[in-house]
Amino acid sequence: MKHLLLLLVCSLLSLNSAMAEDGNAALYDVTAPADSAFVRVFNGSSKSVSVQLSAKSAAQQLSAYKLGEYLFTAAGAAKLTVDSVVLDLPLEKNQVLTFFYDGSSLKPIQDERYQGAKKAHVTFYNFTAKPLSLKTVNGKHAVVKKVSAFENGTRLINEIKMAFSAYEDKNKLADFDESFLKKGRSYSYVILAEGDSYQTLVQPDLISTIE
Repeated sequence: MKHLLLLLVCSLLSLNSAMAEDGNAALYDVTAPADSAFVRVFNGSSKSVSVQLSAKSAAQQLSAYKLGEYLFTAAGAAKLTVDSVVLDLPLEKNQVLTFFYDGSSLKPIQDERYQGAKKAHVTFYNFTAKPLSLKTVNGKHAVVKKVSAFENGTRLINEIKMAFSAYEDKNKLADFDESFLKKGRSYSYVILAEGDSYQTLVQPDLISTIE
């Protein structure tokens, strides 16, 4: 009986530990002050760049064809510097922006802020010259429909592990890596035209720890 009781206690401790680890894993974002604005950059150039937001004490280093973490700041006037390009920003409360950097200019794209917990939030960024959809690999089901050039589209989906593809109507252009999309988290799918081919990227959305 004592052995059975000890086994039960150990099992409960293991379960509680696993639940705690899972809960901590969900806290993957830095906590930003209420009403903050959020800014990040996708580096669409072929070289590494430095990303500096005026309110931050340090710059974010961003490799070629990579998506940076969100930098948060108070609403109001701010200055974004990427490499040698400087942009004055009138930021609003709770505004979320992704900027596409092409090596000489910055194009802003308005993001949708997600704070839910029951589903995964998917944002599809189309950095090509034609309207594209994010679909299941076989093309039968659209996850995010018809996103115009240099715009984004969003969708809430159930927690799932799956790969997606970018389609121009019924023509598949590129595949994304299979990813486990957890409920309560936000993910970005990016497609970038590079000559006659395409680069794709999928990653969870994170807030930078730079203060």
